[in-house]
Amino acid sequence: MIRHRRGHLVWLETGDPDHAGEAHILRQKRREEFADAAIAEHEIIDVVFHCLRHGRFVGKHKAAEVYEIEIHGRSIRIAITIGDNGFIVTAHPISRKRRLS
Repeated sequence: MIRHRRGHLVWLETGDPDHAGEAHILRQKRREEFADAAIAEHEIIDVVFHCLRHGRFVGKHKAAEVYEIEIHGRSIRIAITIGDNGFIVTAHPISRKRRLS
Protein backbone atom coordinates (compact mmCIF):
# COMPACT_ATOMS: atom_id res chain seq x y z
CA MET A 1 0.00 0.00 0.00
CA ILE A 2 1.28 3.45 -0.91
CA ARG A 3 -0.02 6.96 -1.02
CA HIS A 4 -0.73 8.01 -4.60
CA ARG A 5 0.97 11.24 -5.63
CA ARG A 6 -2.49 12.86 -5.53
CA GLY A 7 -2.88 11.87 -1.87
CA HIS A 8 -5.19 8.86 -1.77
CA LEU A 9 -4.12 5.33 -0.79
CA VAL A 10 -3.63 2.67 -3.46
CA TRP A 11 -2.84 -0.98 -2.99
CA LEU A 12 -2.40 -4.25 -4.83
CA GLU A 13 -4.02 -7.51 -3.79
CA THR A 14 -3.19 -10.99 -5.04
CA GLY A 15 -6.29 -10.92 -7.23
CA ASP A 16 -7.18 -13.29 -10.05
CA PRO A 17 -5.43 -13.80 -13.42
CA ASP A 18 -8.68 -13.34 -15.33
CA HIS A 19 -9.90 -10.19 -13.60
CA ALA A 20 -7.68 -7.99 -11.46
CA GLY A 21 -4.78 -7.58 -9.08
CA GLU A 22 -1.21 -8.85 -9.01
CA ALA A 23 -2.13 -12.18 -10.60
CA HIS A 24 -3.77 -10.29 -13.49
CA ILE A 25 -0.76 -8.01 -13.98
CA LEU A 26 1.67 -10.95 -13.86
CA ARG A 27 -0.22 -13.26 -16.21
CA GLN A 28 1.68 -14.50 -19.26
CA LYS A 29 0.37 -11.90 -21.73
CA ARG A 30 1.26 -8.98 -19.48
CA ARG A 31 4.69 -10.44 -18.59
CA GLU A 32 5.44 -10.58 -22.32
CA GLU A 33 4.30 -6.98 -22.81
CA PHE A 34 6.51 -5.81 -19.96
CA ALA A 35 9.42 -7.88 -21.31
CA ASP A 36 9.01 -6.16 -24.69
CA ALA A 37 9.42 -2.88 -22.78
CA ALA A 38 12.66 -4.24 -21.21
CA ILE A 39 11.07 -4.76 -17.78
CA ALA A 40 11.86 -8.12 -16.18
CA GLU A 41 9.15 -10.06 -14.37
CA HIS A 42 10.74 -9.43 -10.97
CA GLU A 43 10.63 -5.65 -11.64
CA ILE A 44 7.01 -5.31 -12.78
CA ILE A 45 5.27 -4.61 -9.47
CA ASP A 46 8.01 -2.19 -8.33
CA VAL A 47 7.71 -0.36 -11.67
CA VAL A 48 3.94 0.00 -11.22
CA PHE A 49 4.37 1.54 -7.77
CA HIS A 50 7.25 3.71 -9.01
CA CYS A 51 4.94 5.11 -11.72
CA LEU A 52 2.32 6.00 -9.15
CA ARG A 53 4.81 7.72 -6.85
CA HIS A 54 7.22 9.33 -9.28
CA GLY A 55 6.06 8.87 -12.87
CA ARG A 56 4.97 11.78 -15.03
CA PHE A 57 1.21 11.63 -15.59
CA VAL A 58 0.69 12.06 -19.36
CA GLY A 59 -3.04 11.39 -19.73
CA LYS A 60 -5.72 8.75 -19.60
CA HIS A 61 -6.50 5.81 -21.86
CA LYS A 62 -10.04 4.62 -21.22
CA ALA A 63 -10.16 4.19 -17.41
CA ALA A 64 -6.37 3.94 -17.00
CA GLU A 65 -4.00 6.63 -15.80
CA VAL A 66 -0.94 6.70 -18.08
CA TYR A 67 2.49 7.50 -16.66
CA GLU A 68 5.83 7.98 -18.34
CA ILE A 69 9.02 6.85 -16.63
CA GLU A 70 12.67 6.35 -17.47
CA ILE A 71 13.90 2.81 -16.89
CA HIS A 72 17.04 1.11 -18.16
CA GLY A 73 17.81 4.19 -20.24
CA ARG A 74 14.45 4.13 -22.02
CA SER A 75 11.34 6.23 -21.67
CA ILE A 76 8.22 4.07 -21.45
CA ARG A 77 4.56 4.56 -20.71
CA ILE A 78 2.57 2.41 -18.31
CA ALA A 79 -1.24 2.42 -18.14
CA ILE A 80 -2.57 1.73 -14.63
CA THR A 81 -6.24 1.19 -13.83
CA ILE A 82 -7.21 1.95 -10.24
CA GLY A 83 -10.64 1.28 -8.76
CA ASP A 84 -12.59 3.96 -6.91
CA ASN A 85 -11.51 2.37 -3.62
CA GLY A 86 -7.77 2.53 -4.49
CA PHE A 87 -7.36 -1.10 -5.60
CA ILE A 88 -4.93 -1.48 -8.52
CA VAL A 89 -6.94 -3.42 -11.09
CA THR A 90 -4.32 -3.81 -13.81
CA ALA A 91 -1.23 -2.27 -15.38
CA HIS A 92 0.57 -2.69 -18.68
CA PRO A 93 2.92 -0.85 -21.03
CA ILE A 94 1.17 1.32 -23.60
CA SER A 95 2.44 2.58 -26.93
CA ARG A 96 3.24 6.24 -27.48
CA LYS A 97 1.04 5.96 -30.56
CA ARG A 98 -2.05 5.43 -28.40
CA ARG A 99 -4.23 8.49 -28.24
CA LEU A 100 -4.64 9.75 -24.68
CA SER A 101 -7.25 12.03 -23.20
